[in-house]
Amino acid sequence: KGIVGATEPNAQGQAWILTATARASNLQLVEVKTGNVTRIIPTPLHARDIAQSVGGVLGIGTGQGATGSVQFLQVPSGTPAGTVAVSGPVLSLAAGVDGVTFYALEQVHANRAVAIINARTLRVTSTLPMPADAVSIAVDPDQSQIYALGSGGLTSIVDIVTGKVTSQFPTGASGRAIAISPDGSTLYVLDGSPILDNVAVVDVATESIVHYLPAPAHTTSIAPSIDDASLVDFVGTPSYGNIQVFSSGR
Repeated sequence: KGIVGATEPNAQGQAWILTATARASNLQLVEVKTGNVTRIIPTPLHARDIAQSVGGVLGIGTGQGATGSVQFLQVPSGTPAGTVAVSGPVLSLAAGVDGVTFYALEQVHANRAVAIINARTLRVTSTLPMPADAVSIAVDPDQSQIYALGSGGLTSIVDIVTGKVTSQFPTGASGRAIAISPDGSTLYVLDGSPILDNVAVVDVATESIVHYLPAPAHTTSIAPSIDDASLVDFVGTPSYGNIQVFSSGR
């Protein structure tokens, strides 16, 4: 119960989920097909999102008041690998395919920015401005651009080198979470209210919605399978949580 974030399933069909209640927060390694939990690791109470690198490092984005950080663990052992302070609470976290770089969407007063973090040196290497209503981010496999989803449903493409917005396109109303396919050709955008959700499937080349997938009420996070044949929906409220899998239609 209380699922607030999750990683993409790995080749073994496992995903880490972040659960949080008013009293406790932890990471759980879950078999997506069966729902079996094989590992539990306590996390900071104010953890907000997670992302995992291909090198076995898991980042935990935190936020409390006006402060935030990204804490790194070696998984599955749970061994601490360091903490990096950022300029504000972390709203969304993504990992680059290079196995080292993490991208933390942070709220800095009324603004939003992405802190780019090297998990090996534990340093913020640069910070890029984001649209003020950004709520979730995804990074393309080339690590050349960030897709920033706004709360109004507009997705912005931000060039990682220049920090400039190169394109914007609608991806549905009331954007809540965004994910990208392993090959970078498709975006999955969770839209709607917690009670009534759907997922817009967006072709990156044309920047247009191809079709919609269903999403259970109270979906908090979405992730494509490693072969992009399925979309995994992580569902959670303070009283329950579950994982549901849908065909991606690809």
